[in-house]
Amino acid sequence: MSEQKAASSTNKASGFVRNGPDRLQKVFLYLILVNWLVAVLVVMKLPSLSLFSSLVAGGSVIALQLTLLQLAKLRARRAGDGYLLYPITACTILMVFVITGFVMFY
Repeated sequence: MSEQKAASSTNKASGFVRNGPDRLQKVFLYLILVNWLVAVLVVMKLPSLSLFSSLVAGGSVIALQLTLLQLAKLRARRAGDGYLLYPITACTILMVFVITGFVMFY
């Protein structure tokens, strides 16, 4: 009970009060899973693509991840869901290293 009051006072301090189930939270979590799935598929197909195609595919995935990271930062700032940033940031850094390594050693 005291945890709920502490969480409630924390949310009120940030100016955001969550009432009931949050459907946007579920959609956002599914977007993170789709992000990882797309990243894995691009990494699997990367060796079979030409240099230009791999750069376009990798750039698109990185753009998708950076967009998702910006949305996560807005959501974390608004609702206090900072834990959402970790899987997106990890995937973005991993993809940057994979694309950079592929381009350098192609």
